[in-house]
Amino acid sequence: MWKSSIWLIKKELKFHSGAFLLTMLAAAFIGLITIPLFDLFARQMYGGEDIFYSKFVHDLIFLGILPSFSALFMSGPYLTFRTIKEDPFGKRIGFYRALPIPISVIALSRIVFMLLTLLTMSIVFYTVLTIGIAEPFFQYVSVENWMIFIIAWFGYTLLFGSFNTFVEFGTNGKMLYLFSFVFLLIYIVLILLFQHVYNVGIVEWSFRLIEDYGWFAASISVLVGGSTCVIFYHILKKRLLTRDYV
Repeated sequence: MWKSSIWLIKKELKFHSGAFLLTMLAAAFIGLITIPLFDLFARQMYGGEDIFYSKFVHDLIFLGILPSFSALFMSGPYLTFRTIKEDPFGKRIGFYRALPIPISVIALSRIVFMLLTLLTMSIVFYTVLTIGIAEPFFQYVSVENWMIFIIAWFGYTLLFGSFNTFVEFGTNGKMLYLFSFVFLLIYIVLILLFQHVYNVGIVEWSFRLIEDYGWFAASISVLVGGSTCVIFYHILKKRLLTRDYV
């Protein structure tokens, strides 16, 4: 099963190489625009400086944008509203279902492709971010805590990445756009509510959590994210067996 899934993933990587590269460039750009936020954040939280930085934008990038690293969001289906009508992800699965490829292989290839995409985009994003903030930021935050922070947030993106994979291939183009707008609205409300109630940003809160619990926090995050991937693999496999591809 794994061998067949990897073969299918290699074929897709070759076909979507342009979109993969564009998504990597977009992840690097997002990393660049996030650099000033971490500089201001560290100076305010750890340096005690009376400066303003946008906690809302900082939180929105991590809660709302980072999970999109699990998909090729610079590919055609995410850049045109024709996806709502044409449902390209559904057509792709329909094509695979017409071939002698087991459902388990198709479902596993979707999850592994998501993991590969998420890992690649995350490496690009955090590499750009780490290089950009290295000198000022690490005067306040240890390298170990920074690594824990990265791993903890990677676990979070795993959770929503596996859900997005199910939405892509287990539903249709309309639901893909609907879920995107609904979750964006939820993120905005959650961020504003959290900051209003606790007077602290979610990214800032996560650093405080890491200071208290260290690697335990990162381990729980990855464990939850990894478990969600396994759960959505089984959910997607069952859904592909009953989905109407006409």
